[in-house]
Amino acid sequence: MKLRQKFMVCALAAVMTVGSVVNVSAAGLNNSPTADVTASDPDSGVTVSNDFAETEEFADIQQVMPEVADMITQVNEGTMEMDAFIEELNNIVAGIEDEEVKAAMEEAIKSLDGMTFITDFNLMNIPEDMEKNENDKYEVTFNVPSITDQTQNIKLLLINKEGEVYGVKIIEPKDINWETKEITVEFDELETNGFISFVADIAE
Repeated sequence: MKLRQKFMVCALAAVMTVGSVVNVSAAGLNNSPTADVTASDPDSGVTVSNDFAETEEFADIQQVMPEVADMITQVNEGTMEMDAFIEELNNIVAGIEDEEVKAAMEEAIKSLDGMTFITDFNLMNIPEDMEKNENDKYEVTFNVPSITDQTQNIKLLLINKEGEVYGVKIIEPKDINWETKEITVEFDELETNGFISFVADIAE
């Protein structure tokens, strides 16, 4: 498993079939989740949009996993808290038989403990012809106005489809520029399309 990513792969598809639902949350504290996330380089071809209700991507997740589509909607409405999200993830883990997937999810859940959603979910698309960086990754810098001195340990939460399976990943940023409020993240080839939200610890 890569050190910079903790995977929850296949678990959504494997467990949703027996009725478990993942309820993702948005908690307020000192930072209310905001839709204001953009790609810093307008010429990169990367698109980031909170207006995805009529997109093919959202239609697909509504058809394949309506529970997850509802989850994304509720996050953006700000009606659930992170504690509920973690509780439902733990319920999912309890129904997983694959020990490798189960261990990956348990590790990921630990990394979410105490965290808060600082942005809404946005639909991200990275163009296939985008040039990769020195690490053979697609490097994207996001402008995230909601980060402040109180937001610490920022991570990116990605819900995306790999093949026929939707999964959840937590990705640590490559770099954070606190002055310009920009967060740089590296993506693999299978991570170029999906729903993203930034999460963080909120300092008191």
